Amino acid sequence: MKMVKSNFTLLELLVAMAVFSILMYILLTFLDTAQKTWTESYQRTMVYENARVAFDLIERDIQTLYYADQLIPFWHKGETDSSWGCYRNDLLGFVSATSMPPNSYSVSKFCEVKYQLYYDQSHDNTNDGCLLRSVTGDKTDAGATNTKWNYKSNLTVAMTVAANAFTANDDSSEPFEKVIPYVSALSFTCYDRNGSIIAPLADSVTTELPYSIKVDLTLMDRNSFRKWQILEKAGSSTATTLKEQKQRLFSKTFLIGERGQYD
Repeated sequence: MKMVKSNFTLLELLVAMAVFSILMYILLTFLDTAQKTWTESYQRTMVYENARVAFDLIERDIQTLYYADQLIPFWHKGETDSSWGCYRNDLLGFVSATSMPPNSYSVSKFCEVKYQLYYDQSHDNTNDGCLLRSVTGDKTDAGATNTKWNYKSNLTVAMTVAANAFTANDDSSEPFEKVIPYVSALSFTCYDRNGSIIAPLADSVTTELPYSIKVDLTLMDRNSFRKWQILEKAGSSTATTLKEQKQRLFSKTFLIGERGQYD
């Protein structure tokens, strides 16, 4: 008996290809959604991790803060005008027996420490949106005396001038280094022992040592921050909306207590 060989018709092939295409589309859509969900979850986790890293470091420095009335400076610089350029944001400067000195050559345990958010209106600088920390010890990397370590009996501060105890730039301190990225806002609020706010000062004199310091740190995830930078640089009206929707505010208050400032 002769066997009859049966072949697929063109219609059957087209139907099979259509079904296969639909199945592949569903699978790829599922994988793409899973990938996006994982990426968003990871970036949200990194936002919280960045906040933890920043607060841990700030707390470590503040806990070892050193003060002597009329001898050791403390500076809370409030937000200043555009003439300060990239140094226009809030700045905190103090002397600390920090556990993270600038180098292994430091002999004294006391260092000048500064925190500030880098400002770049054009968003072109790689430091834009970074929480920065500067730490100045008594020795340079070569082991020589560091002339920028000049806080003792020096209560003058300003944007520049190397003779000042603190400067917003690096005239009287070591250059800033990155702590965490994607920071959209940073502010410090200093309180006295009665809970009243101590007003920040721009320059000329240092501020009163507070009883406590509240740090407000506003962060965004990497993708949202990059998109916000692009939109704001282009002058888009949606930049502010995106920023408000995507940023997260973290706040923590650090107790300093009485260290001779009320004697």
